[in-house]
Amino acid sequence: MNKAEYNKTKKKLGFNPLTKKPEKLLSKNDLKLCFSMFKWKYGEKAKNSGWLSNNKYSWFVKQVRKRFSNWSNFIKALGHEPLNRKLKSKEELIQIWKEELYPKFGEKAKSCSWLNNNKYCRFVGQSITRFGKWSNFIKEIGHESLYRKLKSKEELKQHWKEELYPKFGEKAKNCSWLNKNKYSWFVGQSITRFGKWSNFIKALGYKPLQRKLKSKEELKRIWKEELYPKFGEKAKSSGWLRNNEYSWLVDQVRMRFGKWTNFIKALGHEFLNRKPKSKEELIQIWKKELYPKFGEKAKNGKWLMRNKCNWFVYQASIRFSKWSNFIKALGHEPLNRKLKSKEELIQIWKEELYPKFGEKAKSSGWLNKNKYRWFVAQVTTRFGKWTNFLKALEGHFEITVEKMEIY
Repeated sequence: MNKAEYNKTKKKLGFNPLTKKPEKLLSKNDLKLCFSMFKWKYGEKAKNSGWLSNNKYSWFVKQVRKRFSNWSNFIKALGHEPLNRKLKSKEELIQIWKEELYPKFGEKAKSCSWLNNNKYCRFVGQSITRFGKWSNFIKEIGHESLYRKLKSKEELKQHWKEELYPKFGEKAKNCSWLNKNKYSWFVGQSITRFGKWSNFIKALGYKPLQRKLKSKEELKRIWKEELYPKFGEKAKSSGWLRNNEYSWLVDQVRMRFGKWTNFIKALGHEFLNRKPKSKEELIQIWKKELYPKFGEKAKNGKWLMRNKCNWFVYQASIRFSKWSNFIKALGHEPLNRKLKSKEELIQIWKEELYPKFGEKAKSSGWLNKNKYRWFVAQVTTRFGKWTNFLKALEGHFEITVEKMEIY
């Protein structure tokens, strides 16, 4: 296609598919014309439905699937060969890893999690299918799996002294900090070998971070002299402190004062807007503050809980028995979480999730982390487990059922 043919095609369609989404469902011939324009601009990438979906052309992929049942039928109808997705042999997979992935990504290519997050989940899936599990594949290549072999006490101490402490300093003594910074494997192995983390720190010749139970006066002094001057009103929130490495203080406060609100009162402060409110007050807060600020998200109790409004959700649930009753009392419809049929779940995945997210939509873990936990839960309820759902989709798509190894 040259520029003149491009303009002629655009005129025939009546819009430019590269920049504009059509308002109606296109015919098969119009979809083929759109594809010719995509191919002219993007080359071989235009054959990849995942790539198109991730580059603002999910509408096109969705319409193709409605007209041709699946993407590969469309590519064949154009006279092209679908992108090679057939299950590769062990030798082919080893060759791809050695000649493409390892030279390009180095040590990262040993991590199946890293590859899954960087658009190689199909490769990981096929490797696990062929070799049973990812670690078997890495061993077959002649490499050691990334720090997963259980180390001896001496090896753990040496690793901490030579790598972790020089790199992170005092933070390396904090198992919570290491867990949050991709060293959970190290903490796990240390606890396995030494019984508990404090024993490991003692074996290194250090004193464990001081967590001795403090008196009421000491806890009040720490809050007044350290936390409140540093964090301000945030220091009144036990949830915020837990998320910012002060869970030890929250735990000790609860041991000494019974509950967090008693501690805040003992300090002479007002607890953060937690006085029990009436039904009318909760409705007013939602209408005047939450809905104008968050829009439709304010109907989602879980979303509010993740965004510092958990106190409101708790109070509304107590006053109205459950969250959905509260939403109904506002005159709104609760977010539709009715258990869907198998056919409806398959349809949602085909028409919404896969066109929007591409290969990521095959990972239940990825969907859980990206606000589709309700969908994964319903799939598991209907199909028993996620892999059964993927197998049920095999009739519609060329899907490799992937077992994800967690590291």
